[in-house]
Amino acid sequence: MANEEVLNSDLLRARMMELEYGEVTIEEVKRIYIEETGKAPPGNITIYRSDDFKEELRKGEHYSGFDGTVIHFYDERQGINQMYMITRGSESSEKDSGKPLDWAYNAIGIATGQNDSQYADAERFDQIVTAEIEQKTKKSEIPMKKIGLGHSLGGNLIVMLKLITGQYDMVYAINPAPPSVYQLAYIDRQFQRQLSEKFNLNLGDDFNAIYDIDHDELIAFGEAYYKNKIDETTIQRLIMAEDVLYALSIARGFMNIGVGDPVNSIEGFDGLRGVTEQIPASFLKQLQLYLAQYADDYNENGFNGFIRALTGFRPELLDSFFQFAVLYITKGYSKETFINGAKLSWDYHTNIFPMLYDMAKKIPEALKFVSFLLENLPPVLEEFVTAGILTTEEKDIILHELQAIKDNLQMLLVSLALTSDYRNRHLAMNSIKEYYLEIKKSFENIKTNFQPVLDAFGESAEAHSLAHVIEVLGKADGTDVYRMYDERKDMYLVKTPEEAGISLDPAALIRLQRNPLAAFLTGDIHDGKPIKVNISSAVRIYRKGLETCEQLRRELKIIKTMYEHEYLDDYDERKRKLRAKINDMEQSPGYYQEQFLGRFPADAQQVNLIKKIVVHEDIPAFPSSIEMYFEEAVFAHYEKEIEKTWELIEAIKLSIEVFFDKEKEISKLFTVSY
Repeated sequence: MANEEVLNSDLLRARMMELEYGEVTIEEVKRIYIEETGKAPPGNITIYRSDDFKEELRKGEHYSGFDGTVIHFYDERQGINQMYMITRGSESSEKDSGKPLDWAYNAIGIATGQNDSQYADAERFDQIVTAEIEQKTKKSEIPMKKIGLGHSLGGNLIVMLKLITGQYDMVYAINPAPPSVYQLAYIDRQFQRQLSEKFNLNLGDDFNAIYDIDHDELIAFGEAYYKNKIDETTIQRLIMAEDVLYALSIARGFMNIGVGDPVNSIEGFDGLRGVTEQIPASFLKQLQLYLAQYADDYNENGFNGFIRALTGFRPELLDSFFQFAVLYITKGYSKETFINGAKLSWDYHTNIFPMLYDMAKKIPEALKFVSFLLENLPPVLEEFVTAGILTTEEKDIILHELQAIKDNLQMLLVSLALTSDYRNRHLAMNSIKEYYLEIKKSFENIKTNFQPVLDAFGESAEAHSLAHVIEVLGKADGTDVYRMYDERKDMYLVKTPEEAGISLDPAALIRLQRNPLAAFLTGDIHDGKPIKVNISSAVRIYRKGLETCEQLRRELKIIKTMYEHEYLDDYDERKRKLRAKINDMEQSPGYYQEQFLGRFPADAQQVNLIKKIVVHEDIPAFPSSIEMYFEEAVFAHYEKEIEKTWELIEAIKLSIEVFFDKEKEISKLFTVSY
């Protein structure tokens, strides 16, 4: 059927999404398409990158971090006109900050709803590219099909585009961050108005009022609204049960829209969903409300602004204060200390005093949050103990250090009060620094003892990766041959020696090592472990080998032509000219009268005339030694070498086809043209 989806399998779509984490090129798109389908790709492929639209998408110092690519497949003959929008997942960084911008967006933008920057950039990119493609194909009678692909945060963005705009024919999301009702209410003004009307609120003026709506009612209303707006089956989700985002998606506000049940992919590890489901909803609600307070700080000042907003403390300002104190103690009163003292006084009033004022406001809020954690965290940590992730000792240390943080925050407030008296200021500032260092030490201890949980989340994060998903999909058909992929995105076919019919006796191993296929084998056959064959590498070598052989044949043909022209043809031409001269002499002997006998004077008594010339010719054949050298030592040698190379290349292809005799598409990989 015309215009059927070009990327028509989960594995093919996942491999295309993985390209987005590097660089999407036409060559790689074609290679992957051929490897997975065994068919030639559509005739015209165009790539559009968000980086090509920087002026439209990245304005100001703090851009959203959005990255995406559109692949447009167009083939008039096959009736194909398809636009694939790939939105990238969580991996980008803020400009020059080295901090994970996308994950901050995940925590604030999705969980609390109060960030629309990446969505706005994704929608704008979609609009720009869609307009360009429609202009480019305006004379085509093939309607354009729009398909969205996304992983992680990219999955969240592409689902959001579908829910809000309704424009995509199909959306495929792998391990997506689910859209939250808060996020949709913040971005989708029409949905926001429906919510305000339903629950008698004015979310446009007071968005935080949404958190007071009964959670279950809010979710039910949101899911019903969007499922009525779009066909839910047009959102296809592929989720690993062990995925970290799947474990975290129990947070308040996340909606269940789309089809696709979680897939178990790691034997012996069930993921963290069972643990996170035991976390009380009230705890998650307060956590979200606390994070929501800092959404504006993040939007305006980036990730560093978010961290500073939590405490108000700026250690670099305290350092300048103590630098002067050390100078005064070591040098006493002097012109230098007087000047520096004046500078310090200015800094104190313009920077340090505002910092202290900010801390006095924010630390009480931080204290409330730490108290909330001390009250509610023990049962949460106990769930990790029950799951065997934390030990009881580690749990106790975490709670002890959390209590220490609370105590030091309280002492910070006492020291802050003392800074109002200049006589106690130096002592108070020193205490502030000490309490800050104690808090930092407690955080380090918490981090150390919380590491097993982080490790468990790390394993879940591995299940979140596209590399893991692709590996799982490569084994999904359940046959004795499965596919694997490496970091270079090369495809391997995998078999065990027994399944491949390989004997493990020494003689058989020697024969295998002599087989052309051996160059592409990895794995210890002696141990009976799986044998991996790098199909991508084999195809590259096969194609390059054929190309090289053809080029060598062309070059050899040119050399042969030059040899024939410079030697054989030249020799024949010389013979032709010589015979022509002989014929001319024999046919026109008088013409050579003067040339042979000279000119006779007019009064000569006797004149000799040439009446006839007979030439006895003896022209040897072209030297056989030269001809033999070129024909046998040069041409035959290189023809033989080219033929041997071609046979070796064909042997590689044949060996792989025989080795994977049940894989009918393998032979096509070698022959389909890029």
